[in-house]
Amino acid sequence: MTDAIIVFDIDGTLMDHRASADEGLDNFLRLIGAEPTALLHDTWHRAEQEHFMTWREGKVTFAEQRRRRMADLLEALVKPVSDTAQLDQLFGAYLVEYKRAWRAYPDVSSCLEELRKRGFELAVLSNGDDQQQNLKLERIGVREYFACVLTADSLGVAKPHREAFDAAVEALGTAGSELTYVGDDFELDVLAARTAGWRAFHLDRSGTRCVRGCIRSLNELPALLCR
Repeated sequence: MTDAIIVFDIDGTLMDHRASADEGLDNFLRLIGAEPTALLHDTWHRAEQEHFMTWREGKVTFAEQRRRRMADLLEALVKPVSDTAQLDQLFGAYLVEYKRAWRAYPDVSSCLEELRKRGFELAVLSNGDDQQQNLKLERIGVREYFACVLTADSLGVAKPHREAFDAAVEALGTAGSELTYVGDDFELDVLAARTAGWRAFHLDRSGTRCVRGCIRSLNELPALLCR
């Protein structure tokens, strides 16, 4: 691969994970006879953050963090389940609804197309399961833009660990100083990438955190990269 590679996060950057998760949860809850509430949404998102981080740190398997998330939701519904097979089955039912709700942000395709026209190579570095993250890119219609898709699953280490970025450098075949990372999580994506010697932009769609290298839309990116 050549120099000047722009590397993207997926969830919260290219794909609207939060909206997809909310819609998927609502549909799943109705399937099991429960009414969606703000409390259940808060419980689900807190469980995701807690248990996904535990997986990211290598303390549990990817399947186990899913089971723990589902177990927390069922506790909140006062329908506790501890059986592994049943938890897997229930999470599978949620996953069907979550996948149906996958969507790209409106600014994604135009940004990627413009970067490609300007001669940049594009890649992905994402936490998560390799198969699922590739499927997300395909379903939201942007997989064709990326010459390389790297995940915590395929690399064996997750962001924000320095080793994840170093492994990406090796896989992409260029120096970290020639790589630019774009992500929505300031600590997990931006600070971690900069610590590894990369250039990084923080995609803050909400506009709540004004820091160096902050953009509010991906459509701002091509002009900034060409300065």
